[in-house]
Amino acid sequence: MTEDDYKLLKKPLPLTEEEYRRVDKILEELAKDYVNEAVPSDAQLVDSSGNPIKYKVSHFHKDKKEYKMWWAKITNSIGTPAITFDKKKIYFVYSDYPYKLTKEEVEIFDRENPYWANFFRSRKEKWESDT
Repeated sequence: MTEDDYKLLKKPLPLTEEEYRRVDKILEELAKDYVNEAVPSDAQLVDSSGNPIKYKVSHFHKDKKEYKMWWAKITNSIGTPAITFDKKKIYFVYSDYPYKLTKEEVEIFDRENPYWANFFRSRKEKWESDT
């Protein structure tokens, strides 16, 4: 996605007909790589400590097929970003990153989520100096 595309998606309404057509094309391109998988009803999801999670996870999704990290959609809590690498162990971003992830998982998270990597930059720097 180009910088112009990003600006268009953030532009307040109303849009021109041409802008609407561009938005449709941008969304079509983004949707090509988007992957969404339902969580099986018998899934035994656990938190980073191995305890059953208390939240309901409806599905896993990732923005690109080649990504290794999945976002877990928590349906009975607002503002609880959660991730998984194996669709079994759920990490809660605010409490677990980077402390409870492996070094490889932290690298994957940072590479696939530059916004969040920047958001947690000082926390990660402290963690790296402590390990």
